[in-house]
Amino acid sequence: VRPLRYDLRIDVDIDAWRFRVDEGVDVHLDQATSSITLHALDLDVRSAEARVGDRTIAATVSTNPEAETVTLRFTEPLRAGSVRLEFEIHGQILE
Repeated sequence: VRPLRYDLRIDVDIDAWRFRVDEGVDVHLDQATSSITLHALDLDVRSAEARVGDRTIAATVSTNPEAETVTLRFTEPLRAGSVRLEFEIHGQILE
């Protein structure tokens, strides 16, 4: 998985010291896959999906706090080539 472009929209709630991010990442897959593991320290990934052409493929998100990662498991394999990953992420602003 090679990232090509990131798009972020960040909403900050200063009173609650929290944030929400809507993120899109254009990636290139060198081979087909049904899961992708990403670094995600102190992030709560609420939802994830892949967009391939005009299709949307849902993903379940599982976390591994010890490894500081999240794994996206897609409802069907993603074929090699261009894919857009989209996320909703929440987190706490750390001091």
